[in-house]
Amino acid sequence: MRELIEQLNSPNRLSREEAERELQSRGREAVPSLIDALSHGERRVRFSAAKLLGLIKDRRAVGPLADLAQEPTVSPDERSLAIKAIAEMADPSLRYAPGMCDFFLRFRRDPDPTARAWAVHGIARLGDATLLPYVEEARRDREAWVRDMATAAVHAFRGGPATGAVAEAGAGRTIMVATLLPDADARAYLEAHPEAIVLDAPPVEERVATAVHRLNAHDSAARAHAIAELVAIGRPAHAALVQAALGANPVGRVEAVKALSALRERDTIPVLVAVLRDALATAELRALAARGLVGLTTEFDADARDALLEAGRTNDRYQKAAASAALAVFHDRDARAFLVDAAQDADAFVRDTALETLAASTEARDRILRAPVAELLLRETDARRRVLLTTILERIEAA
Repeated sequence: MRELIEQLNSPNRLSREEAERELQSRGREAVPSLIDALSHGERRVRFSAAKLLGLIKDRRAVGPLADLAQEPTVSPDERSLAIKAIAEMADPSLRYAPGMCDFFLRFRRDPDPTARAWAVHGIARLGDATLLPYVEEARRDREAWVRDMATAAVHAFRGGPATGAVAEAGAGRTIMVATLLPDADARAYLEAHPEAIVLDAPPVEERVATAVHRLNAHDSAARAHAIAELVAIGRPAHAALVQAALGANPVGRVEAVKALSALRERDTIPVLVAVLRDALATAELRALAARGLVGLTTEFDADARDALLEAGRTNDRYQKAAASAALAVFHDRDARAFLVDAAQDADAFVRDTALETLAASTEARDRILRAPVAELLLRETDARRRVLLTTILERIEAA
């Protein structure tokens, strides 16, 4: 467990994400180590520990997270993430826990808008109607995200949907910006509330500009919220995301590449290829671009294949692994030779990714692989890898 905690401080984003996934998969078992990590000397470790405790939702972490949030020297992003983690664990059973209400009320006026938004969210989850005036106050916040969170919280208090921008208009009338709700939810809500007044949503261009700006936020939750909104907007967000992916802000570039990958638009391929070949792009960003090409390319996208082969020949394990996965659709001699070489890489992560890719994508036309794969099978001692190698050979002989 200690090695995984220290891996959270890796300079490589994908290495940190790998450790986070493993710690999250261990659930309650990891909680004591993650609580200890809240006082780690490195900010990255504290940040990841707070995020994971919020995902695992073990209430043993509430007190330590509250201590972190109230530490005078803690950074704004750590504070807001600790508040978010506690808010996600809050429910009416915590309403009378000592200090819980005061904790959220204290941060509803924090200088950081992200901290204010999650404090409002926590107040709403406690479900105490006596706290509703404080949420109403937050609907006049200067930051749109805080106002949206407060508006949704107000409506949740009154039995409406917990998502979307919804507000009371007096005399029992409900104003709803329906286009901010999923279509099915909006239709169901309107059928159940014929008195509802439907307003126009903000112009798409305005929503896109606001969300793209949030891709640069210091808080990872705010960035994830922005990505979700951009993906929901879909095609109209594409041009702005391309500009952000090729821009100068390193944080915004990473998040824009994630969003473009989620959109799954074919004309994203040249953008991801450009990122792969960008000498100024970090190894992490290039690995994300390679990962974004997985399942997006066809075997006729020769430029993408060449860029993936270039990325796979670096010394970065994440670029190699992502390139291996993305090369699944290519059956030319160079691509298949690369995958066979990667299946013998010294790094187990790269080796396993290449073997899994070959096992899933090999066809009868890949007969050139028979001899090298048979040789690998003779040398391999790991049972799981032997199964994968056997599968590759069976797929070659299938026809």
